[in-house]
Amino acid sequence: MSHLVKKACALSDLQTLLDAARVMGWEVHQGGKAKFFSGYSEECDYVLTPVGEVNDRGEGLKYTIGIKQDKAGAISLLYDNAMNSRDVLYGDDEDACTQRVIGKLKQSYQVVAARRVAQKKGWRVSEQTKADGKVVLTLQGMR
Repeated sequence: MSHLVKKACALSDLQTLLDAARVMGWEVHQGGKAKFFSGYSEECDYVLTPVGEVNDRGEGLKYTIGIKQDKAGAISLLYDNAMNSRDVLYGDDEDACTQRVIGKLKQSYQVVAARRVAQKKGWRVSEQTKADGKVVLTLQGMR
């Protein structure tokens, strides 16, 4: 049996996080509750639907990811810790599917954030995705 986890994260800019999800083709909904195995989370500021992501059986994901931001600006993600829809996990353990999906979101966040910083400095940015999924950004600036 899986359960909902709520994890504080090092993702500190809400707009960058939302843009990172959109870059991956995920749906971003303002308000709502994250869906997990046994129901729904508390009310969230945003809910992400990971469109195009599949579990280890090739089926589309049944669950969504909630985003909450507290008054101090800290961001938490709310999601099912077993997105494969079949694993029994306890505590903060996550199945491989969940690790992959949340990892892709964090990677996209890093790429969007780096691109923004470089572009604010007037640098040109090119992006290459390697066969293993790693992203290489090449930054060209003026001295």
